Amino acid sequence: YWDSNHFLQIIEGVCPEIDIVHFGYKKEYKNGKKRTFCCFVNNRNIDKSSFFQKGVFSSCSVSYFFRTSHIKQNNIKFNQNIRYSEDREFIIKSVLLSGKNILLLSNCDYVYTYNIFSATNSLREFEHCKDDLLVIESIYNLIREKGIGLSKLVNRFLSYLMLDSFILSICTVCKNKNMYISEARNALTEISNKYPEIDCGFARYKYFMKFPHLTSKYYNL
Repeated sequence: YWDSNHFLQIIEGVCPEIDIVHFGYKKEYKNGKKRTFCCFVNNRNIDKSSFFQKGVFSSCSVSYFFRTSHIKQNNIKFNQNIRYSEDREFIIKSVLLSGKNILLLSNCDYVYTYNIFSATNSLREFEHCKDDLLVIESIYNLIREKGIGLSKLVNRFLSYLMLDSFILSICTVCKNKNMYISEARNALTEISNKYPEIDCGFARYKYFMKFPHLTSKYYNL
């Protein structure tokens, strides 16, 4: 729900120049407490390279407005075949296919209320973890198909975003995690071989050494 709508006047003033508006939001937790995300200091336009950065990008679709004509013309849709990361896929594709800047608003009036049935509040199975890899595959297929040029930094950000989510899910969220080590390795090998432009070396598992089942000896690092 919205606490305010004063920012609509700002959007109306710059609408012809943008396809996407990004703003902050408050997330409500089970205990009733709220945490603010993406609280930008001031209103400003940024380009794609500036958007794909930590502290700016958000996978939460409720913190965006998208121009309807932009979505329809590019046939951008939510993936109905996955349970996790469908928001990320939609947002990333929308930005990549837009030739305009993104408007950041210093507004955090949207409240994302707690929902016990939300996928973000439930344990993941391995198949749900793999949704992150399916999304990155879909994104890089789009990049190849449309011939979209990406800087090295943006390319790395996108691949790290999805792969970190995949690895972290298995390490910390997914139940029966010890059963999925070989499957996770095979899934990453397949992605690495199919999309060499994705930065996904197995050495990244070294960042998760505190988890006994993900030590380097499992991967001959």
